[in-house]
Amino acid sequence: MKAAIARDDLISLNHRVAAWIASYTDILFAVNRRYHPGEKRLLMYMQGLPGLPEGALEDVPQLCELAGSLSSPIVEHVSAMLDKLDRWLEGNIK
Repeated sequence: MKAAIARDDLISLNHRVAAWIASYTDILFAVNRRYHPGEKRLLMYMQGLPGLPEGALEDVPQLCELAGSLSSPIVEHVSAMLDKLDRWLEGNIK
């Protein structure tokens, strides 16, 4: 994401955000031992998971909004999401 911002490449930034969300949701569904529903309506399916990192349902849409601008605090937002994910994983990986 940092490289895309440095290149002033909005399309690449959006591609990297999509890849991050795909990885993020893969982890959420795997840790919750649920089948991944695919890429459509992920937020709806995330709502049905028994466990999520703090603020996950708000963080993903906010990330999508931030991906529309090269001047947004997107790197900081993803970093905060990763910190929350790490804390959540520490309590949920057995």
